[in-house]
Amino acid sequence: MKKKSTKTITSEELDQKMEGGEDVSQHFDWSKATRPGLKFVRINVDFPKHIVQRLDEEAALRGIARQALIKTIVFEAVAETSRPERETDTARKNLLKLKDQLSHPVD
Repeated sequence: MKKKSTKTITSEELDQKMEGGEDVSQHFDWSKATRPGLKFVRINVDFPKHIVQRLDEEAALRGIARQALIKTIVFEAVAETSRPERETDTARKNLLKLKDQLSHPVD
């Protein structure tokens, strides 16, 4: 497979092409592209069976996988701790409500 050659251009030329709506992808070496901050670390978390059942129910209601639901809940909780207090009141109440719902065993 032939590798695309990338022609070196100035940042001004690149700006002009982008602003003109041209495809500038040929000027980048995508094989070396990375997305900072997206290195994954695998962790294991043990939950009581009734919590897993509640997570599965909630995930099914949202049409997403259990793992996606857990990531969403954790992300929202962490994000809320970094916001000013007045913005977190509603979110905190919602998280506490969800925590309360998940902590009650399913009949």
